[in-house]
Amino acid sequence: MTKLYDLEPRDPIVLGDGRSIGENTMTASLDLPYPSTLAGLVRTSIGRRADGTFARDRIDELLAQSLTGPLLRRAEPDPMLFVPAPADAVFFEEEEAKAGTPIKPLVRRRLAPRDLNPGELTDLAPDLKIVGLTTDEVRKARSGPRFWAWTHLEQWLAGSEDGPMPADLGLEALEHEERVHVALKPDTRTALDGALFRTDGVRFVHRRKGSPDQLDRYDLRFGWTGSDVPTGVVGLGGERRLSVLRRAPASDAFPKFPSEILKLIEKTRRVRLVLLTPAIFDLGFRPTSFEGSKLVACAVGRAVVVSGWDHAKNPASHPDADPPRGAPKPGRRCAAAGSVYWLELAASVKDVKAWVEAHWFKNISSNDQDRRDGFGLAVVGVG
Repeated sequence: MTKLYDLEPRDPIVLGDGRSIGENTMTASLDLPYPSTLAGLVRTSIGRRADGTFARDRIDELLAQSLTGPLLRRAEPDPMLFVPAPADAVFFEEEEAKAGTPIKPLVRRRLAPRDLNPGELTDLAPDLKIVGLTTDEVRKARSGPRFWAWTHLEQWLAGSEDGPMPADLGLEALEHEERVHVALKPDTRTALDGALFRTDGVRFVHRRKGSPDQLDRYDLRFGWTGSDVPTGVVGLGGERRLSVLRRAPASDAFPKFPSEILKLIEKTRRVRLVLLTPAIFDLGFRPTSFEGSKLVACAVGRAVVVSGWDHAKNPASHPDADPPRGAPKPGRRCAAAGSVYWLELAASVKDVKAWVEAHWFKNISSNDQDRRDGFGLAVVGVG
């Protein structure tokens, strides 16, 4: 059974993007932690003994437990899930601003697979179609919200038409906060000359756009399949800044698959898979195959690189240390959250509902452990 939890950062949390400070005195923070970061926090919390040490004999047991998420959630006011913007949506400015409006509103256009026109070439795999607009546009694309409210993503999955961007579509971005730090001499505890550096942390409380008196508070919603997770104060990210981990109300659940979308998929047998967390596939941006379907096209964001720390391994300098001292995990390229995959269901798929349920809010990365670590959380829409 999957239990839901909410993790509320109380300080701006530093979620490193993998780049070391080096000569650069500034670190950059991700908006949301990688799933493996949160999975590691949860497994460490479960495996911690009363004396504060970690029960290494439980490593295999803990690795077999799995994460769903994390997803951004507005906790107060008006609780609501937010998800990464899907890569098949493009925004343009209206050709003319409305009277009395200094800023031109945005319109939303849908990308879809299409055949090559005469004279066009591509370096994509020969079995994939290119993805483009269904109408000609000569305007420059603009940036839209980086996170969509769940209600709007659900409409998009159902095939909602192009048109003006809804005013409440989502969040342009989470706010970030920079802090300046200085290294100290260990003997005198005084500042080390020239050793200044800055950290970039992401804030989960900020003022609502257009309503400066309204404070919105956000947290991270995730599901855990396995042991009960200890709740309370935890450290997350760089500098282990404080967060509060709570069990979500028993009445809460992840969204169910909309029945109206199932009817459309059964009719067309074409689907879209949209990633809500980064996915790790055996072919980089795509898996070797999607079970029971054929990949037609994909819109994949810029790759993100995930690494980490493996506590079960030893560094090359101490190969026989016992207990293990830990070693860095190799960096791996992930298909970014928001990536979209267009599929055609195979004739062998007789029960479309069962296929959809096997992919709706399920992790679809190629490797079993990556799926248990939360990579590749997907939802299904009309193709």
